[in-house]
Amino acid sequence: AGAAAAAGESTTAAATSAAAAEEEYTFSTEELVLSRLFEWCELAVTQRAWEWLLQTQCSPDLRKVLLGSRQATLKKGKALSSGKGDSSLAWELLTSIRIFARATPTGKISVVEGLMSQGLITSMSGDGGNDSGALRTAHVGMALSSATSATVVAPFTTNRASVAPIVDLLREGRAALATSFAGYKYCIHYGLLNSVFKFLVYWFGVGQPMTARYLQDLVGFLSFSWAISLSRPASDLVGDRPTSSLFSLVTVSSVV
Repeated sequence: AGAAAAAGESTTAAATSAAAAEEEYTFSTEELVLSRLFEWCELAVTQRAWEWLLQTQCSPDLRKVLLGSRQATLKKGKALSSGKGDSSLAWELLTSIRIFARATPTGKISVVEGLMSQGLITSMSGDGGNDSGALRTAHVGMALSSATSATVVAPFTTNRASVAPIVDLLREGRAALATSFAGYKYCIHYGLLNSVFKFLVYWFGVGQPMTARYLQDLVGFLSFSWAISLSRPASDLVGDRPTSSLFSLVTVSSVV
């Protein structure tokens, strides 16, 4: 009897300690953020949870912690935060959410619009008609099947039932951007070299027949075109985003 009583007491004590431990490690959303535990978490939300996050306002203390965390963890670029006093939890926690389950067409559009409003280049992949709105809203939309209504609104389509072709799409996009910049640099370089050559001709008083000018244009055109053809795309995508400005430091310095 004594052993049974001792066993019963130990079981009760264990249950009490387990309940206390469970209560000790139960955090509210505010406690989770303020304790900075969210930095080691990735969130998964349903449509109902997403709607609740949209309707719940973020307190100033939470916003400061989230903003400071983004500034500390982001390698480049601005911190993804509105800085407004009326931002919702959905806005502040959006970049920490990895899974959106049971999302409605309207919910998918709101997620895409939220990412775009934070300055992110957003792509969307889908294989059904309920993805059409988000495919049309995103910067880049890719339909995963050519036999659905999503192909009507998506600018890109793949026959593979996988999001893997988005990597090929990024590679092709960067290659097209590099080709456009190469064409711009070609025109600038060709014009500058031609101007320098003509300046030297007039400076030294050298007469040039028309055939020499034709030969000069032909050699310059062929040499530059041959040099551009030697530039091949990289085999791997790098993490740094390429510049998109003609007047950026990289573009201007390479021309000068």
